[in-house]
Amino acid sequence: MVVGSDGARTIVNHTPVHLFHDTPGFGEVAADAVLVAGRGAGGTAAGLERARHLGVPGVVDVDRRPPGDELATMFDLATHLLFGEDAAAAVASTDDPTVALRRIAGETEALVAVTCGEQGVWWREAGGSSDVQWQPARSIDAVDTTAAGDVFHGAFALALAERMPTSDALGFAAAAAAIKCTRHGARDGIPTRGEVEDLLVSPSEGH
Repeated sequence: MVVGSDGARTIVNHTPVHLFHDTPGFGEVAADAVLVAGRGAGGTAAGLERARHLGVPGVVDVDRRPPGDELATMFDLATHLLFGEDAAAAVASTDDPTVALRRIAGETEALVAVTCGEQGVWWREAGGSSDVQWQPARSIDAVDTTAAGDVFHGAFALALAERMPTSDALGFAAAAAAIKCTRHGARDGIPTRGEVEDLLVSPSEGH
C-alpha cells in the first residue's frame, strides 16, 4: 500500500482465487444487520440470505463490477447496495453517478447509493419510492484514506441496525469516514462512537 501526500492510497494486492470458492456457513448467527463485501457469489448469497431470514438489513459493499451471477444475487437479495463510484460507472456504463444510480436502481428493489469520496454520496430509497438524494461530504484535511470505505460501510450498517433513517445513517457513516481520513493507519484511525457523535453535533461543511 502506498499513501500519497494528499492522503490518497493505492493498494496492490494478490488474493488467491480459491478463497472465493468456499461458501461460509452462517448457521444460527443472530444479527441486527448483515454487511458483506460482495466478493464471491457464494459468500454474498449466504450472508444476504441470512439477513433475509432474520428480517434485518442486508448491506453490500460493491467496490468493483461483480460478475453477472453475483450482481443478480445482490439485486435479488440485498436491502442496501452501496456502490463505489468506479463500480457504479462500470455496472451502469456512465461516469455520471446520478445517471448510474438511476440505472442501477431500475434493476433492484434495494436502496442504492453511490459513494464519491469528497463529493459525497447519492442515493435512492428502496423500490424507487423517491428521487435521487445527496448527502454532502465533510470538509477535512485528509492524511490517509486507507480503510475509509470500510469504516463508512461498517458505520452505515451499525446505524441501520439501530434503525436510523437513511439520511441519518449516511450522515453517521460519513462522519466516521471523515475522522478516519484525518488519521494515519487503517485500524488505528478508526474513530470511537463518541468521536463520531461529537462531530455530528459540530458545524458541517459540505461540498
